[in-house]
Amino acid sequence: MSIAELSEQEQIRRNSLAQLRELGIDPYPAARYEVTATAAQIAAEYSPEKQNFSDISIAGRILSRRIMGSASFFELQDHTGKIQVYIKRDEVCGDDPEATLYNKVFKKLLDIGDIVGVRGFAFVTKTGELSVHCKELKLLSKSLRPLPIVKEKDGKVYDAFSDPELRYRQRYVDLIVNPQVRQVFLQRTKIIDTMRRFFNERGYVEVETPILQSIPGGASARPFVTHHNALDIPLYLRIANELYLKKLIVGGFDGVYEFGKDFRNEGMDRTHNPEFTVMEIYVAYKDYIWMMEFVEQMLKRVALALHGTTKVRIGEHTVDFAGPFRRVTMTDAIREKTGFDITGKSEQELREACAKLNVETDETMGKGKLIDAIFGAYCEQDLIQPTFVTDYPIEMSPLCKRHRSNPDLTERFELPGTSEEVQLFLLPLRGRDGTMYGLCGFEISESYFKQNFAQPTGFDRLSCLLAPAGDGLAADAALSSGTTGGYYHAPRNTLVLRSMGGGLTQLTGPDSAYAGISQLCRLSESQSYRLAVCIPMADYRRLVFSGNLQMLLIGLFIAFLGLQNAGLVVNDDSTLVNLHSFNVVFGDVAWAGVPAADGRAAAGTPADADRAVPAGGRVPQRVGARCLPDLCGGHPHPDQDRTPHL
Repeated sequence: MSIAELSEQEQIRRNSLAQLRELGIDPYPAARYEVTATAAQIAAEYSPEKQNFSDISIAGRILSRRIMGSASFFELQDHTGKIQVYIKRDEVCGDDPEATLYNKVFKKLLDIGDIVGVRGFAFVTKTGELSVHCKELKLLSKSLRPLPIVKEKDGKVYDAFSDPELRYRQRYVDLIVNPQVRQVFLQRTKIIDTMRRFFNERGYVEVETPILQSIPGGASARPFVTHHNALDIPLYLRIANELYLKKLIVGGFDGVYEFGKDFRNEGMDRTHNPEFTVMEIYVAYKDYIWMMEFVEQMLKRVALALHGTTKVRIGEHTVDFAGPFRRVTMTDAIREKTGFDITGKSEQELREACAKLNVETDETMGKGKLIDAIFGAYCEQDLIQPTFVTDYPIEMSPLCKRHRSNPDLTERFELPGTSEEVQLFLLPLRGRDGTMYGLCGFEISESYFKQNFAQPTGFDRLSCLLAPAGDGLAADAALSSGTTGGYYHAPRNTLVLRSMGGGLTQLTGPDSAYAGISQLCRLSESQSYRLAVCIPMADYRRLVFSGNLQMLLIGLFIAFLGLQNAGLVVNDDSTLVNLHSFNVVFGDVAWAGVPAADGRAAAGTPADADRAVPAGGRVPQRVGARCLPDLCGGHPHPDQDRTPHL
């Protein structure tokens, strides 16, 4: 990349890099820098009376600066948190008459994002702010790309780095400017470590089984295929650890477990990723009653390790992992919620019951699928507290051990997690001639907006906003998706709406303006929302100047026509669309989408992907599941990992 292709800030930083080298300062020193304290240690242990932390070294990124003449403050962030640093010219420059380190290096050549080392002592300022008094300053790494500047005042965050697309694509930036994201990584590590200790204490052996397998097995899933050149045979990335772990049990081990990567060449959605981490454990001479008690103890141990208590707040609910967990048979669970007893019922009787209960079915579903559909529609979403569902009908579990007292049942249990209704709201960007410019989407659940995603639109900086209706458009409260370039962010603050003529709307904020269209829609019977599609006003003027205004009118205006034609934007009904699979291929690109008014798919997954989401769009979700937002096409696999893929 040539210097001319860089942004103005990137060019300035490279000039600063050159000047640092001219001054004899290595911007990327090879020598070790000894760190003796962290921000968190100082915050937790410093005592003015003890005068501890009197000679410390700390290192981290510069996040902000307040230059005040011969003395300044800057905020330093290390891997544990943030701390203020006080730096005084005469103290860091010594006998240098030009005070180069302070006047030129610190004030002019250092930038937000640079990594520096600070030696000094801890103290409390007159305003009561815990700080480090800098005696020595050393540049450890010069940052050549600017960071998003996130400001916080009185507990309120301004200019947050919240664009979902940028956060997922630039995870490292997300970790720097949103330190709370690190907790996901740290908690994941603690969960794995706690489970490993729990297993080892009981004498079970951690093993590694083959990832490349000649025949993938242990689950029903489509594998990734590769080729072994030396043996000239096809090999498969494993879809499950099960078979090899069972072989070890056959070989004489009493208990084995594995934390490992599995791979499934299928769709992506909020609970599925092609590559995921799974833990499987197999123990000899036990039964499902012992295993339930084992799981109770393990989850209690994990909850205590993470939170120091067994009571964990998840959304609106407080979940208690203390145990013992409630146990309910599938038959009793369905009877409690529907009054229908599945015991001894034929396939026809179950199908009639589904019709009376308004449970979606199809002609391919047998007894097991019909029972599962009833359970998913009426029972699963209400299992908030940890609950073991036991004794599944034999039609649902052909590979499980037959129940010791009822031959029509199996000795199987599951521990469903919390679930919620997940629905998909799509905004197709379609031209008057039928050309698909792109797609913006919002995944909506009972806990309000969850995820969003976008596909190419032809516009470099296009935003789709969905916000509660009110005076103007509350962009801060909106779910946004779209296409972005560089460090462009979706609109913020409250935008004032004003007609520009020709069906276009101007959306003006305190420090920005956009051109696009806006329309009211309904997502529930009681709540109206405002939907807007817009681009920065500067981009709009550029299109006008270049004579491409017609493209803007087509690409944006027809977005709403496409939405209306699909039956999504209506005046007296809900616009929520249940998540399903659709089979249509748009050019060389496969899309996931919603059915058009004539029954044809506006967009879809590849035609050979014969997959569907459970009736009603209800996707079981284990606590904490977060995956890359993408256009969905897969179905939940009961045995697939739902933990965060980081």
